[in-house]
Amino acid sequence: YTKRENEYTKLAALSTEGRSSATTVLASSFLRHAQKTKAARAKLLTFTDNRQDASLQAGHFNDFVQVAVLRAALYRALQEHGELRHDNLAHEVVAHMGIDLSAIAKDPRLDPESPAAQKVWRAFEELTEYRLYEDLRRGWRVIQPNLEDVGLLRVEYDGLDQVSSRDDLFRDLPGLANLAPKKRMQVLHAVLDYFRKRLAIDTSVLQEEAQRKLRRGLEQHLNEFWGLDPDNHGLKEAAVMLRPGQTPRFPRRGIFFKLTARTLLGRYLQRTLDLDAEATEHLIDKLLYLLTCQGFLTELKPFQDHRQFRLKASALVWRLGDGTPPPPDPIWSRRATGYTPRVNAFFQRFYREAAQ
Repeated sequence: YTKRENEYTKLAALSTEGRSSATTVLASSFLRHAQKTKAARAKLLTFTDNRQDASLQAGHFNDFVQVAVLRAALYRALQEHGELRHDNLAHEVVAHMGIDLSAIAKDPRLDPESPAAQKVWRAFEELTEYRLYEDLRRGWRVIQPNLEDVGLLRVEYDGLDQVSSRDDLFRDLPGLANLAPKKRMQVLHAVLDYFRKRLAIDTSVLQEEAQRKLRRGLEQHLNEFWGLDPDNHGLKEAAVMLRPGQTPRFPRRGIFFKLTARTLLGRYLQRTLDLDAEATEHLIDKLLYLLTCQGFLTELKPFQDHRQFRLKASALVWRLGDGTPPPPDPIWSRRATGYTPRVNAFFQRFYREAAQ
């Protein structure tokens, strides 16, 4: 333990350790070592005293397998190509999953060369694209950290370094005009990360109409394991970053996050650039205009006089990480500069081994 833990986090009562997660990790580790060493057959039989616990554990294990296959395939694709973009991301990840048509198709007897087989792969590729974007969302990933959390993926923004080095673009932006290009880039990167981790990404697989068509295709083409849960068809739609106007009425549908000096983003800009609230409001307007003109953001149709923005999927660059964990997000965390959390060694090793 380090000095950052308090006494409560060092001690835990029975049943607070996450029994489903512990059982899944132990089971998956046993199966992998059994296959590697040939000391035992790659099968595992467990016992439980009631049907509800058995169902919960089975669902947990299935979800774990899906997420692990997705992340390991992404890591393998990054190993081969170094970086991926929105136009080849899903295709390359599916190609590196190492699964056959019979494993995903609703009818496992389907001929792999048939026209119907191509529809199955298209539907699976669209669902994989959705899951890859959804996995970028900020969440509580203590139990199963994603590739970015364990340092095997770096998400960057195409051309951000060139934009940050152009002093002429920042003359009228308070706080940013006098910054060095490297520091300026860190601020812009944090702003774009704020959009990304809120899932405010402009891509078709996160939009209502496209998701409606996707659901219909998945019901026809994919089996229950790789498709959507029949009891829960929930697909998350992209959020919207909203710059409030004067109208008191706000959207009733969809998820939106305000962009003002009082929000997390606004407070980050105030303490980082040493601005007051009024200057920060002015900066946010200028910053949104700049990032839209430079091709990082899309301005959507306004709601009343509230302006709406999303991050362009085409601006994202998925790059292979070296295993070094990322520093804490400066918008959500106010830790001292230079602090780097320890990487989760188990999952870093697990994704690397599974990728092989």
